[in-house]
Amino acid sequence: MKKNKLFVFLRILISLCLLALLLWLGRDNFAKIGQLLSSVNISIFGLALVLFLLSIIIMAWRLRLALIVQGSSFGVGALFSLTLVGLFFSNFMPTSVGGDLVKGYYISRKNKNKMSSYASVFVDRVIGVFSLALIASAALVIGRGDIEHKFIFWTIGLLLVACIISALCLMNKKLLKKISGSLGILRLLRILKVDSLLKRAYEAINIYINYKKTIFQLFTLSLVSQFISFFSMYILANSLSLYIPFERILLVMPIIIVLCMLPLTMNGLGLREWAFVFFFSPNVGEAAALSFSLLYLAMFLLTSLLGGIIYLFWR
Repeated sequence: MKKNKLFVFLRILISLCLLALLLWLGRDNFAKIGQLLSSVNISIFGLALVLFLLSIIIMAWRLRLALIVQGSSFGVGALFSLTLVGLFFSNFMPTSVGGDLVKGYYISRKNKNKMSSYASVFVDRVIGVFSLALIASAALVIGRGDIEHKFIFWTIGLLLVACIISALCLMNKKLLKKISGSLGILRLLRILKVDSLLKRAYEAINIYINYKKTIFQLFTLSLVSQFISFFSMYILANSLSLYIPFERILLVMPIIIVLCMLPLTMNGLGLREWAFVFFFSPNVGEAAALSFSLLYLAMFLLTSLLGGIIYLFWR
């Protein structure tokens, strides 16, 4: 218990230190940042917020289809509310996917099957990551001549390869067993006495291979949801009177989202802002990129606050 609290404390500390360092390095731009944020077009910001919420509604629809495979029936409205609640709790968790645990918990309370609940949420998340890799790869092909950071090629390439290998392992039990056995993972799982638990989890996930039409639908909804979400980012930049090419957002945002999944800071706080400045500065400058990141943070917090309000009524 003390160890877990220590890790939480360290992540909070890292988040605050990253933010503090970023603000300190950009201290000469405070006046410009303040000017940009004070000049935000509220109408355009509102449009970006509405589009962001629309992408979440489609995400809820995607999760509904994933749950149907496991024999669970939930309405899109209920899952939309649950997704917002998950976003709220992700603010206090060590990774941007922390809200998935909350969604899995509340879904399992209704259908009484924890394994199938978490399997559905896991598949939903995995397909979301696959769609991110595809979008980033397409943007890389379209705008490869405008890429100034060479490691972007490697990052997207590694993400795509990791997604392909993961998909093959999830669909082929023999391949997964061979890879995990050669890496010594099976032996480690037996030592930790979690091999039987993970076997049941794999079987719950592997069932989706028999629902190819549903997988296609999930993937299509994921692409639509991500596209709308990224378009809301494009609109958000316009609310600051910043011009960032849409293809640049399609290329960079998948990388930033995956970075925020790493359990290094609380919900990617600090790490996300650094990534915004690093990737968008070539387009708009450091002050504008930092302002963009802060405005995105404000939009996300407003959205997650809706989840907090919904949670109060659930209790």
